[in-house]
Amino acid sequence: MKPSSLTSTLSQVMDGGNHTPIHIWGPPGVGKSAIVKKVAEDKGIGFKDVRMTLLDPTDLRGIPIPKDGQAQWLAPSFLPDAERDGEQGILFLDELNAAPPLVQASGYQLVLDRGIGEYELPEGWSIVAAGNRQGDRAVTHRMPSPLANRFVHLDYDVDLEDWTEWAIHREDIDDASTQRVDPLVLGFIRFRPSMLFAFDPVRDERAFPTPRSWEFVSRLMHLSPDILSEVVAGAVGDGACAEYLAYVRVHDRLPDLNAILEGGKTIPSEQDLKYAVITGLVSRAESRHVNHLVDYLCDYPPEFAVLGITLLNYNFKNDVVRAPSFVRKWVPKYKDVVT
Repeated sequence: MKPSSLTSTLSQVMDGGNHTPIHIWGPPGVGKSAIVKKVAEDKGIGFKDVRMTLLDPTDLRGIPIPKDGQAQWLAPSFLPDAERDGEQGILFLDELNAAPPLVQASGYQLVLDRGIGEYELPEGWSIVAAGNRQGDRAVTHRMPSPLANRFVHLDYDVDLEDWTEWAIHREDIDDASTQRVDPLVLGFIRFRPSMLFAFDPVRDERAFPTPRSWEFVSRLMHLSPDILSEVVAGAVGDGACAEYLAYVRVHDRLPDLNAILEGGKTIPSEQDLKYAVITGLVSRAESRHVNHLVDYLCDYPPEFAVLGITLLNYNFKNDVVRAPSFVRKWVPKYKDVVT
């Protein structure tokens, strides 16, 4: 479910006093918590962010205090209080499945019964949780079936158009966390859409491209060139850094890639631009563009034509070999290079 759909879903579920608990699943760095917080802000209701990994099993219930010869549990201040936090809001249990099993177990009653011990969640408050998937190489524990069955589960997917709209409409205010995304970062992601999120859980990478890490890069663009490279690599990884800095050097000279996809024939003369244009075209191409791109590549020198067809073949294998331009034009022109 892309961000805009998730936002709409959360909002609609909460309308009319519907307090069905929802759990959002997604990879790290894609903005799950930001989506939930924005829903609360848009509705003008309270928001409580509880990081479950920071809790001990007894923390949700609170501490016992004596009253009339008995122990009464004093609820922790991080749980919503109607008088203090408002009559409506979202209790967000972040990193729920990263918490140890005993901490997750302590949330059973809170999630299903909307209370724990003597504490009761205010009537107008909803519970939303989030966590990484087990395959995301994040710190996770298997969610016990009784707890999992207490949620409606939604999968979160990164979406280029949603991210672009968010980036363009960011408010440029003093808070560093809400600064407008740097135009160079925005332009690069539009040029190389696959670089918005490129996380491979199999590879042991400390830094990799995510919406969150590109926001870091946007904040760091004021740094001097002699240190920018290392810092950007530390945010998005070496490969993405190399492509991004190459784009920064040539972006003013790039032709209109959308015009080329729709039938244009602009061929850059510079070697670096040739590479940038080909990789950018393949990244944003759809199946309907394949035949034209194969024909377009025939106007490039052999090394770039082979690079382009290799990249196209990786994404659109069946479409490439069936394209009329591939059989009639590309193969006769470059068969000696390939063989």
